[in-house]
Amino acid sequence: MQEYGNDGDGTRVPDAAEAPAAPSRVIAGEYRVTLNPIDGSEIEPCPPAELPPAPARLGPGRRLLPAEPPVLLEREEPRRQARELLGSGCSIRLRGAPGAGRTALLDAVTRDVAGLAPDGVIHLGARHRTLDDLRHHLFASVYQSAGVRPGPARLSRGLAEIGAVVVLDDLALEPSELERLFEATPECAYLFTPEPGSALDEARLPSHIRDLELTGLSQNGALSLLAQILGRDLDPAEERWAREQWRHREGSPVALRQAGGLLIRWQGSGETPTVEGGYAAAVAAGLSAHAQWALLYALALDGVLPDPSQLPALVGDPQAGSALDELVHYGLVTRSGGYYRLATGVGEQLTQAGFAPREEAATAAAHYDWWITSVPPERVLPEAEALIGAVNGSVRAGQPMAGARLARTAAPALATGAVWGDWERLLRAGQEAARACGQVGSEAYFHHERGVLALCDGGLARARAELEASINLRGVLSDRNGAISGRRALALVDDLQGVPATPDTSGTPQVTSTGPSATVPPRDGKPPGLLGPAASGPAAASPGGAPSTDPPVTAPLASDSGGHTTVLGQTSERRGHSPSAARKGRPAGASSRRRNVAAAGAGALLALALGTVFTMNTLAGGDEDRGPERVTSEESDEPAQEEEDLPVDPPLEDSAPASKKPSKSPSDSASPSTSAPEDNRPSRPTRPPGSKPPGSSKPPSSSKPPPSSDKPTNPPTSDKPTDPPTSEEPTDPPTSEDPGGTESSSLPPGDSTSPRPSGSGQQG
Repeated sequence: MQEYGNDGDGTRVPDAAEAPAAPSRVIAGEYRVTLNPIDGSEIEPCPPAELPPAPARLGPGRRLLPAEPPVLLEREEPRRQARELLGSGCSIRLRGAPGAGRTALLDAVTRDVAGLAPDGVIHLGARHRTLDDLRHHLFASVYQSAGVRPGPARLSRGLAEIGAVVVLDDLALEPSELERLFEATPECAYLFTPEPGSALDEARLPSHIRDLELTGLSQNGALSLLAQILGRDLDPAEERWAREQWRHREGSPVALRQAGGLLIRWQGSGETPTVEGGYAAAVAAGLSAHAQWALLYALALDGVLPDPSQLPALVGDPQAGSALDELVHYGLVTRSGGYYRLATGVGEQLTQAGFAPREEAATAAAHYDWWITSVPPERVLPEAEALIGAVNGSVRAGQPMAGARLARTAAPALATGAVWGDWERLLRAGQEAARACGQVGSEAYFHHERGVLALCDGGLARARAELEASINLRGVLSDRNGAISGRRALALVDDLQGVPATPDTSGTPQVTSTGPSATVPPRDGKPPGLLGPAASGPAAASPGGAPSTDPPVTAPLASDSGGHTTVLGQTSERRGHSPSAARKGRPAGASSRRRNVAAAGAGALLALALGTVFTMNTLAGGDEDRGPERVTSEESDEPAQEEEDLPVDPPLEDSAPASKKPSKSPSDSASPSTSAPEDNRPSRPTRPPGSKPPGSSKPPSSSKPPPSSDKPTNPPTSDKPTDPPTSEEPTDPPTSEDPGGTESSSLPPGDSTSPRPSGSGQQG
């Protein structure tokens, strides 16, 4: 059971996400299309077991003939000529000015030639129909093809076997397309009326197509038509007025019918109406309320009159269906195929007179949206023009949401019909409505359906564009199910176009790792050109040698702005397949190997330069140049385990030596010490007993450094604390100067034999 909402005016409308209960399936050629109004239709190759057999023929009696037209005045001769020409196998182009009565003559001739051909007569409305629409509509009129859209081969065979008289109204094909239609149906004779002003109306056609020209009624015929409409003879004043209107309207039957309606409104007044322009607005003002409401709905739906069965629900009166007869009688509407539309010029005249629809388009959209969910698709197909008009009218009225909802509900029903041109037009109108109201999900759905339609018709490029647009929009909405449906259809497009499932990487090495480096596997049994120093090996020096057994090369990755990952050091051409190398007669891959050798050499030089700089920095800023009181980040300021029990030297007297210089012994050369006069020493910081002096550290050698002769708590004052002492050659003893500029003397050689605190035995 379906639940419905309310749009505020009492009309029941389905929910926006509501869809028909059971999705339909259509076999379109070699594809099986499952219609889904939520996520989008699924298209896949049809399993052989589900392919339909050859369709059975429908008898001519199954097709409905148009209703008996009213009495035609002065049309006996063209009617007879049409019968004779069609009986002889000729096709006819029936030409005439708008309103000359071409549709009425077509209806009369259709009934006259119903039993002329084996398949009878097929009367089709050709307005807004393409060549493909007409071919499939002809096939569906003769063969049982519900839920099946034949492929090109079956369609051609079926059309070639049809023998019927085909009547087409308002045909707008190009002359070349008309010739293709004739070639596809060699056993058919055609009677068609071209759309006024189209290329087919003015083109010169082959000799097997005869022309019949319809002219306006004569003056006597015009007076007879007006008397027929009034139901009485005209009085002298009305007759004079009728003759004047006949000259202005060139005897157009439709215009004379409208004039008859105007006379009915003015009869009994003793005056004749004065009309400037057309008659439609003046006639509409004298119609019943039901007929006026019907005209408003026709204006709102692009000139399409809703079916009489829909008018009672739209107008809200059970008697509203009778409005159609009133409108036809006064020439305000005319039949076009299976529906009625406003006659030529009526819509413009009504708009200029102030007949402006307001809520009628949205009301019709809400009504059809509810109605479609309660009837089978076969009932929906004749209302295709009204549905498309309701969607477009809703957008013009500023209520695009109602149009988008109707289009999404009606699209699956129109997809089951033979005329997919109506389906495409509805999808296009729904897409515009969804874009106008900001419904991104509906817009993605319409893109998807248009892509499926193009795929079924063989337009792969268009199908790809529509499906990719749908996938992108659904990615914005995080619509997982819809995106999956679009990717499945796009995968089928890739398969038909021969596009591989993965991007073609024939020009770039295959990346097998996603880390900071990628392994380049061998190609064609040969490893790629070596990178770095490995290129100087023997394997790289033999261009034409046997395949190398070296492991795959690991190359760094780089990503460009587009997100594509490339392997550094590789070229976009295949290794060993350089066109320039082949032209110059060099072995395949020689140029590539030379480039790799050059790159390897450059890398080696760069590594050597970096190593030299690093070594010089280490020697210049190493441990041997640090003062005894400096602590680096790699050392701990906590006392070492072996130095915790060392005694703390007492303060030196003023007679202590000014400085001590380490001897040239290798064990003492790495621990220089300096001192300064007591008055130049910085004040000693307070530290707890037993803590390690901040400058005590081990030299690079394994021996322990001798404690400084100065007080352990005082840093040396021979240089600024921030400047390291200068050093000479490694073999020469380092020198240091006091702030006064005097050079300190070296220790006696005997002190270097046994390292001990420099001030323990010397008290001056």
